[in-house]
Amino acid sequence: MSQEETVVEETSVVDAAIKQAFVTGINDGQEPDSIKIAMIGAGASFKNVNRLFNAFMVEDGHVVSKEEKDSILSELLDGLDLTDSDTFESAIVELAQRLQVSELSSVASIRQWAKKNDLPFYKKAKAESKGERSSITSDIFNWISENPSATEDQLVEFLKEIGTENTLKHASLYKGILGVANKIVANNT
Repeated sequence: MSQEETVVEETSVVDAAIKQAFVTGINDGQEPDSIKIAMIGAGASFKNVNRLFNAFMVEDGHVVSKEEKDSILSELLDGLDLTDSDTFESAIVELAQRLQVSELSSVASIRQWAKKNDLPFYKKAKAESKGERSSITSDIFNWISENPSATEDQLVEFLKEIGTENTLKHASLYKGILGVANKIVANNT
């Protein structure tokens, strides 16, 4: 056997080991990163492991290729009025089922396809503001501004009434703010 034939045979053995590491990982339900580590252990270079992983995923039918995805998108979306919310939503569900991906991924694919084809698409209206929001922090700051000469004990009592355990953990922060308010009141009297 020539040296060239030996190199080809060794390469085939390494390629088979890499593919076996991939198949074993998929069959065992391992996470993609774990599978890639096993593929590197079987001889794949760090530089090529992602490319090999993705190629094996397409080859074994776990995902569709980019070309297949583009074809499915065109087949599904050509001629649809994507500005209509019902049409857009039904396209999301259909694409998610056909590509076996999440609906969030489908939305991204549809938007990307529409932009690429210079087509308008449905966008949810932004929610109206409900006015001023009240949070525990703003309630505490409001209480301090209304009671600038309060004691630390009074502040802790207030925190216990309105807050949670987490609020009490941050009591020293609020005590410091109250201290500043106390000094302002003392300097103004």
